[in-house]
Amino acid sequence: MLNLYLAPRGFRAPQPGEAAVAALTAFLTDEGLVSGFADGAWAPGPAASRLFHADALDSHLPAELTFDALRVVCAPRPRFLPEIRPTSGLRAACGECGDALEPEPVEAALARLRFLPVERVSVTCPACRAVLGLRGLVFEQPVAWARFWLFVEGAGLSRLNHALVERMGRLVGLTLIVIPETPAEAVEDWVPARRMLRRRSG
Repeated sequence: MLNLYLAPRGFRAPQPGEAAVAALTAFLTDEGLVSGFADGAWAPGPAASRLFHADALDSHLPAELTFDALRVVCAPRPRFLPEIRPTSGLRAACGECGDALEPEPVEAALARLRFLPVERVSVTCPACRAVLGLRGLVFEQPVAWARFWLFVEGAGLSRLNHALVERMGRLVGLTLIVIPETPAEAVEDWVPARRMLRRRSG
């Protein structure tokens, strides 16, 4: 399943106020990107395909450019995104010497975030012996520490409409970035299977 986070850029982004979040959900509804709300999530609306990059229409059917659900999440304290990570672990490099780190110590450090603040979690680089905070790691894929994000579950692809993402960011006063839960190369086999499933059920 291709899940995406739309999260603020930067480590110290504030949580938007209730009025800003309400303006965002009203925009999503008015534009037809989402429709009914149930169990804490929005269903895709009649114009859900507009969420994706216009070039995607060249290689996808309109019915494939959709998602299963969209959630607007506000957390009491910053959380590391993506919350659900690849089974092989996130790949990162040392911010001091640039050497690649093994995924296991990085994942162990991320697991400690459940009971420690991010400032107290670190990883030691085996090459240069630098003790790195998580913010001193260079991750292979986009990541964020955030108290607010949009979670797009079961998206057709990860390339979103940049202008639309910018507009959503302006509504909440933040610069939003797209964070894939699974790197694109890991879902190449999954996307054609999803297309076949939808064509058979259609």
